[in-house]
Amino acid sequence: TYGAARKRQDNQLRFYSENFPQLGIIQSNLDELVYKKEDDWANYPKGVLKYLKEKYPQLTFGMDILFCGDIPNGAGLSSSASIELLTGVIVDDLFQIDIKRLELVKIGQQVENNFIGVNSGIMDQFAIGMGKKNQAILLDTNTLEYNYVPADFSDHQVIIMNTNKRRELADSKYNE
Repeated sequence: TYGAARKRQDNQLRFYSENFPQLGIIQSNLDELVYKKEDDWANYPKGVLKYLKEKYPQLTFGMDILFCGDIPNGAGLSSSASIELLTGVIVDDLFQIDIKRLELVKIGQQVENNFIGVNSGIMDQFAIGMGKKNQAILLDTNTLEYNYVPADFSDHQVIIMNTNKRRELADSKYNE
């Protein structure tokens, strides 16, 4: 997932995704960071901004953010986690806050659980936020202790297929 962003001189938020052009620009503001069904995918960055704003008072200006990604939506490949972590990294860069990556991972899970309302673990956000090239992560999700393990797949090919069969965590046993 990729993004481009700029700070605004007001508190307005404008989100656009090249993956959902039919939804146009979704607008909000820093004083109105509440879940709205009609805001669809933009609820993920709104949730991140809500929790970052609670911790970092220097988040006083709005922004325009463009998102584009090649992770299939609803395929179980962490597309929402990629939006959450990208939003956190963008805010960290624009406002020069120096947020630790693990904190952004935890905020991403908080967005899923408390803002979106989906009971999910932290593995998706952890993989997106803490992943390294040619490394696997050995993660204890109870303690968040982790180690990187060399992963050499040079003699193999990893194939990811989009079957277009949607996976919804909200409808899964995990959410019961």
